Amino acid sequence: MNDFTKEELKILFLELNIVIRHWGEAKEYKYYPILKDKIQTMIDDYCEHERSSGCLDCNTAMCLKCNKRWEDD
Repeated sequence: MNDFTKEELKILFLELNIVIRHWGEAKEYKYYPILKDKIQTMIDDYCEHERSSGCLDCNTAMCLKCNKRWEDD
């Protein structure tokens, strides 16, 4: 799965704000404020990953800023 870009997260956040303002406390939209808060946290914690130059196990990369690890394709 691909990560969202910071700009995509901001768009989702703004769109959720529009829906919340338009529909208010409508029962079917009760989870939107929770999603909005989670997306705001993702924006606040967003990292522009900087890959390590060496390999951890020659198949895994790591971000030098946040220490996130991922498998190389």
